[in-house]
Amino acid sequence: MEADGWFEAIAAIATVGALGAAIWQLWVGNRDRRDSEQSTRADRAMKLFEEVVAGGDTAKAFHELSLYLRRLGSDGGVVTWYLADDDDLQGEGVFSPAQPTSEEAFAKLYTVLWFFERVQGSLASKVIDPSACFRTTGFHIWWWDQLLRDVNLPKASSALSELGRWVTAEAAASGELEMWHTKCATDFGGGGPIDLHSVRSASSKESGGRSEAWAQSNV
Repeated sequence: MEADGWFEAIAAIATVGALGAAIWQLWVGNRDRRDSEQSTRADRAMKLFEEVVAGGDTAKAFHELSLYLRRLGSDGGVVTWYLADDDDLQGEGVFSPAQPTSEEAFAKLYTVLWFFERVQGSLASKVIDPSACFRTTGFHIWWWDQLLRDVNLPKASSALSELGRWVTAEAAASGELEMWHTKCATDFGGGGPIDLHSVRSASSKESGGRSEAWAQSNV
């Protein structure tokens, strides 16, 4: 082979090598960016969980609302939580804004519901990682969805219902749902959890479809 041919061959090999290196660097860069984005979304899910269990106004509202409903529900000696319903938001109900003695409980209820509304919005916007959200906050979502299952007047309650359907399906798939049922056998008005899918299926089929859609879109 003449010298010019060797130079052309070497140049071609170098070009292919440079192109391969560029493709490799692009792949590594995209992979690192995806890993970074995934880590950021997981961190955001953890921060939301910390709002429930750590200090701050939201954690205080969760804690004090739980204590309040436990005091109301445990009058018979069994440690359980009062099952509120829409009547409790009206007239002389325990959450009625018309009663001065209920204003604080009313505010705590809405703080809790607004938290779940933010979680739902964050999942729908792909701001947080759904797997991390389930691992950290999933049980809390399920438990509060069970406890507030008959509170439907506040618009924010629909977010909790939607999240509840999602985490129930996830827990059933992972095998955790049975354990949740066992550990909460007397938590809700002296009884255990119920199948909220059946309870809500007649009125929430359409919203249930939306729930499944956003949950799958965040996988």
